[in-house]
Amino acid sequence: MWQDWAIAIIQWVFVVALIPTIRDPLAKPKFSSSLLTAVLLTAMSGTFVTLELWNGAFSSLAIAIAWYILAFQRWKIDNKKAAE
Repeated sequence: MWQDWAIAIIQWVFVVALIPTIRDPLAKPKFSSSLLTAVLLTAMSGTFVTLELWNGAFSSLAIAIAWYILAFQRWKIDNKKAAE
């Protein structure tokens, strides 16, 4: 299905777009925003699986993982500030 490929390509572009934010030591979105985005993208990935849109499911999971990484990084930054 062409839709599967369109969804996948768009989402892989989003993954690539997040790489500079993941690599930056301080510029991170709020923890709650990152975690909510990651959880919803995980649910979207599951939805794509039920539709047998495998490329969309894997790319959605990849972008969810990127958002989980950002949430973890923000959590570490916030805990470091609280400890100081």
